[in-house]
Amino acid sequence: MLGSAAGDALGSRYEFGPALPDEVTPAFGRGVFGHDVGEWTDDTSMAMPILRVLADGRTLEDLAALNEIVASWCEWSRSAKDVGAQTRSILSALPVPTAAAAFAESERAHAARNAAPAMGRSCAPDQSRSATSTEPPPSSSPRPVASRS
Repeated sequence: MLGSAAGDALGSRYEFGPALPDEVTPAFGRGVFGHDVGEWTDDTSMAMPILRVLADGRTLEDLAALNEIVASWCEWSRSAKDVGAQTRSILSALPVPTAAAAFAESERAHAARNAAPAMGRSCAPDQSRSATSTEPPPSSSPRPVASRS
């Protein structure tokens, strides 16, 4: 984990940039989101509460441990320099900082994100038909798949 945290801190200044040529030796520097030299990003920050739980000998099947992790993430996200857009969206929408609420909000966000492209297609006007056409639009229902016996 120490190597991962060090790599995260080293790479923070290069995050979201182009790949570096092999001959370039990365150097610590100010991160893209204003991280101080040697400061890690949200990746390591979000791993820390999980590692604390595991270091205490608890498991990720323990609901109290999961609630503690989510509460830590919520607290951290309020002042963090860098939180992923979807992570911030989910954490800020939680009515209470619990694992159950985080899971439910994550599922809701996932469903909405996956439905958006389909909704855009089904709501877009059909340019191939005239505005005065009396024919119904073609079915957008998926065709049944033949079952294999």
